[in-house]
Amino acid sequence: MSVENLLAGDVAVITGGASGNGREIALRFAAQGADVVVADVVEAPRGGGTPTHERIQEETEADATYVDCDVTNVDDLYEAVEVAEDYGGVTVMVNNAGITESRPFLETSETDYEQLMNINLKGVYFGAQAAAASMIEDGRSGSIINLSSTSGLRGRADGVAYCASKGGVRLMTYALAAALAPDIRVNAIHPDLTKTEMANDWIWSGHSQARSTWTNTYCWAVWEPPRTSLTRHCTSQANWPRSLPAIRWWSMAGPPRRSSSTRERGGR
Repeated sequence: MSVENLLAGDVAVITGGASGNGREIALRFAAQGADVVVADVVEAPRGGGTPTHERIQEETEADATYVDCDVTNVDDLYEAVEVAEDYGGVTVMVNNAGITESRPFLETSETDYEQLMNINLKGVYFGAQAAAASMIEDGRSGSIINLSSTSGLRGRADGVAYCASKGGVRLMTYALAAALAPDIRVNAIHPDLTKTEMANDWIWSGHSQARSTWTNTYCWAVWEPPRTSLTRHCTSQANWPRSLPAIRWWSMAGPPRRSSSTRERGGR
């Protein structure tokens, strides 16, 4: 059975699609036949290079375009979905846009909190709403994919607000799956720390506490997209804080038996 063009006929809107995980998702979707709307606040990739939609046009047979989209602006999300009508209408919505933060709980301001929630949670909520409204209005079945995090599965002391935002995405996904079934499937993906320009900036530029946490204390892994395995960096398990549960590691091919997958499925 061929695994080529699995997404032929699909039209995907991918928020945060200019860089990082969103860029890799967009490129992979296009390679599998989907037309792609890259929705982001900047057209140029964070690490430089050819814009995502231009790479898709150059390297695949899929169509692609870029649309300026700030996910904290509900009108922008609806407009991004509207652009997908040029290709037949959205059938896959990937709510990928998000930011990360490592900040002591008592030093988190209202502004810090609201920024995280507006991007990581509000953006997902109304991105899903815009896509679902379009699908239902035109009688299309489809899929909504929300990017959560392993921090949406278990808490960490230096990221209370971030964990709250990603935990919210996780439970929102369950609720959306129930609300939109059976014609629209809703799923959440919970990646661990991924080797992207944003992650590099977060760890190595001004976050000495986070850098020390990740490299000296905890056992951690870095996804290196589009590879299908993890780069693991582990200290002795004896150094793992007793207050935190041990992390199990998974590959992109799936979890080992008897452990939970980082991908949580809702709907059908």
